[in-house]
Amino acid sequence: AGVSDWLDGYIAKNYDQKTVLGTYLDPLADKIMVNSVAVSLAYVNIIPAWCAGLWLGRDVLLIGLTY
Repeated sequence: AGVSDWLDGYIAKNYDQKTVLGTYLDPLADKIMVNSVAVSLAYVNIIPAWCAGLWLGRDVLLIGLTY
């Protein structure tokens, strides 16, 4: 997923393919991916659930304040 995100950014910047929608969706997709991993790790008890909850809460707050 990280490679495809890098490639998407590379193409957008070098070929002038930037869009307003993309500037909103790319960071949102990154947050969804990272939080999915955090919740999954908490589910299998690799990280504490409070840590994943704190992470998710921070991103929800950031998204709410940004958009």
